[in-house]
Amino acid sequence: MQRLLLLLSLLFALPALGADRVIINPDQDGDLVFRVNDGGAVTDALVITGSTGAVSKLSVPDSALGGSATSGTQLVKAGTFTAIGANGTNSGSVGNATMHWVQVGNTVFVTASVTNGCTTAGNTNTEFTQTLPVTPASNFAADTDVDGVCTIQPTTGVPYTAGFVYAVSGAKTVRCNYSCANNAAGRTVKMVFSYSTN
Repeated sequence: MQRLLLLLSLLFALPALGADRVIINPDQDGDLVFRVNDGGAVTDALVITGSTGAVSKLSVPDSALGGSATSGTQLVKAGTFTAIGANGTNSGSVGNATMHWVQVGNTVFVTASVTNGCTTAGNTNTEFTQTLPVTPASNFAADTDVDGVCTIQPTTGVPYTAGFVYAVSGAKTVRCNYSCANNAAGRTVKMVFSYSTN
């Protein structure tokens, strides 16, 4: 605590432009790490990644995120990954999706867009899958392990059609299921879903 107070006192005693104070890591791509001793356990409470200029790790109390104040801390982090697409029933030419994710505690929230088309027109049941390369640590046990929606615009100028996103049991895979109005290829499908890393 004394070293921290000394650091802060020196920081705010430095001349500054206007009201700003600046903390600098002069090493190229060097991170800024706020490390604490939590009851004997060394924990990185805040990490700012030098190569991206973004916060890559932030620990906050559960109570600040609507959780239990006695269950430790929730970890907030974010990133992107590429999921591997595969055609399913009535699906043609599905692409690999770049997925944007935010993890709060043990829950991961994902958004993505991918191109897809269906092979048979007429409000036909259509589905495709995307296999996740990162968390969860183990395969999904049931389709209810993932909860989400997907939408597709069947024709330019026509309202989006809604569908559902759920897990493929026994795999790290999600399935998008929707009703396809026509067989046009290259339509954009938007996906929003969440799952637990437990």
